[in-house]
Amino acid sequence: MKTRNKVFLSIGLVVLVLLGTCVGLFFHYFGGLDTQELSTSDLDVNTDLNGKYGDQDIVNIALFGLDTRNNDDSGRSDAIMIASIDFGRGKIKLTSIARDTYVTIPGYENKTKINHAYAYGGPELAIRTLNYNFQMNIEDYVTVNFEQLASVIDAAGGVDITITEAERVSANKNIREISSTEPLIQQSGTVHLTGAQAVGYSRIREIGGDDARTSRQRTVLNALFDQAMNLSWTSYPGLIREMIPMVKTSLGYDDILQLATIMTKSPTLEQASFPNSKSGAGGQTINGTWYYVYDLDLASEMLHTFIYEDIPPEDQEVAQ
Repeated sequence: MKTRNKVFLSIGLVVLVLLGTCVGLFFHYFGGLDTQELSTSDLDVNTDLNGKYGDQDIVNIALFGLDTRNNDDSGRSDAIMIASIDFGRGKIKLTSIARDTYVTIPGYENKTKINHAYAYGGPELAIRTLNYNFQMNIEDYVTVNFEQLASVIDAAGGVDITITEAERVSANKNIREISSTEPLIQQSGTVHLTGAQAVGYSRIREIGGDDARTSRQRTVLNALFDQAMNLSWTSYPGLIREMIPMVKTSLGYDDILQLATIMTKSPTLEQASFPNSKSGAGGQTINGTWYYVYDLDLASEMLHTFIYEDIPPEDQEVAQ
């Protein structure tokens, strides 16, 4: 064999070995993703948003947190959020939707709580319900069970949360429901929490009602985001490898890699919630069940303005 051909062959073998190594490392760190493809034709996607606000580089994803407490991903969505990845502005926005929001679930005659949609028809119906009631364009989702969230937080090294004494006492009750051996939170103030402790904090129901509870859930996610941002780049592959088996999602590997590029912009995290003081929130008991009843058309406009015009709900001018 001529020397030149040997050189080319050697280079080719080296390239193949490198490619094989890269592929092997990729699936070693990122394998195990539980992906469920969704049909966008069944999601009531609002295709008018891009036309109304321009073709901005923004991706909206539904986040569902289940609190089945037995690692089963078939219950009601205890936490419902919309994550808006804004590549143009370098922002990630989290919008909480109260689980007791009174909505129409497509295909069902009677209105009910929005968190029932996940139990009725899984993530597909839950996304469709968000799109239908808030005129959104969501096509993808990520679901995490709160038991799994504890493992995610532990994989990131825990989170720093500021808690009151009353929250500490209530969180400790929840921690004991999670584990008989998990250390309890010993003091109030700003404390470093393990995964189980953070989940115990986010499950508090008896202080401040559902509004405060969803606020605590966002606080935990915000703290997890801050913790992840402070990790070294070399820590990410191991963290992601721990996290991927804990989630169910419609996102594929290509989607995740594309979304992950937002991290190169050192994004800021902004938060909002519905209902709020400007959306006309009101608690009502209907047929013996308590709901949040508010103007969903108004809430939709406020949500769109927050996501696409970058104006937080508290700064928006709303006609009363």
